[in-house]
Order: sequence, then structure tokens, then C-alpha cells
Amino acid sequence: MSLRNKLSILLTLLSIGLFFPGIFLPMLDLKLEGEIDATMAQMGMTLIDKPSSIIQSVFDLWEQKLFLVAVVIFAFSVVVPIIKTLLVGTALLLTNLQQADRIMAFVQAIGKWSMCDVFVVAILVTYLSTGADPAVSTHTVTLFGMSLTFTASFDLQSTLGPGFYYFLGYCMTSLLALQIYQRRA
Repeated sequence: MSLRNKLSILLTLLSIGLFFPGIFLPMLDLKLEGEIDATMAQMGMTLIDKPSSIIQSVFDLWEQKLFLVAVVIFAFSVVVPIIKTLLVGTALLLTNLQQADRIMAFVQAIGKWSMCDVFVVAILVTYLSTGADPAVSTHTVTLFGMSLTFTASFDLQSTLGPGFYYFLGYCMTSLLALQIYQRRA
């Protein structure tokens, strides 16, 4: 076996080690904080503080009856990577070179479909992010001739969690393993 293919096996094993923390650890942490500042009092609260992993997001989307989105994310973030990794490992260990090359050609073909997941996740993150500026509104209420002015502000923050970096590491190492693979025929 060539040095390139040995390196490809090593990268495939590394990608497996990065994959599982990548789907189970929080990928994104959403925090929604609100504050009401009135003439006589001030009140602040955290309305949402939710870290979410890929697996947790799939379950949440399923519970919200967003079945298509849940299935697409599960298929392209979990099922396709597992199948791809198993096939790459099999192809690298096969002694039948023609069969190994057919498997690797198939893996390279389905690897392109992973971009569907990237698209869906990008749209989801875009939908959830509101930028750095909080939404602020000022209101005046008049009761019995007295005016009360209050300001309400809401700030949505999203931060990347460790799951994002593990999943990114998985994507990079698995793609590199495919690029390094050398036909053995």
C-alpha cells in the first residue's frame, strides 16, 4: 500500500474521531436577552439560552413538525458522512483494486451532495442571526393623566460551540483523505 493511502486511512480514522463530537456537542448557542427600562424601574431577563447540537436540532425540528428540514439535515449531516466514511475505509482495505476504485468513485460522487447540508445550515443560521444591534423600541402609556415612558430592548446573540469546530475538522479531514487517495491499479 502506498504512503498516500496509508495517510488516507489515518485521516479517515481521525475524521471518525472528530465526527461524533461534531454531531453531539453544541454547534451553536443562541441567547435572547430582553430589558425593559421604565421611568421608575428597570428589569432584565434572559428569554432564551439554548445551545444546540446537530442531533438536538434534528430532534427539535422534528418536534416542531418541520419534517423535511429535519430529514435533510439528518441525512446530509449524519447518514451520508457515516456511509461515506465506511465506504472509504472499506475501499482502502480491499485487495480487489477495481472494486476499491469503483467504491471511491461512488464516494466522490455522493460527497458532492453534502453541499445540500451546508446550504440548509447556512440558511438556518442566516434566519436565526439578527446582527449585533439589539432591537429597541420606546413606548409611552398614559393612565389617568400620567405618562409613563418605557424602553424595551431585545438582543439575539449566537456563538459557535465546540461541535462546530469538531464537525468542521471532520469535513476537512474526510475531504483531505479523499483527495490524498491514490488509485492502486
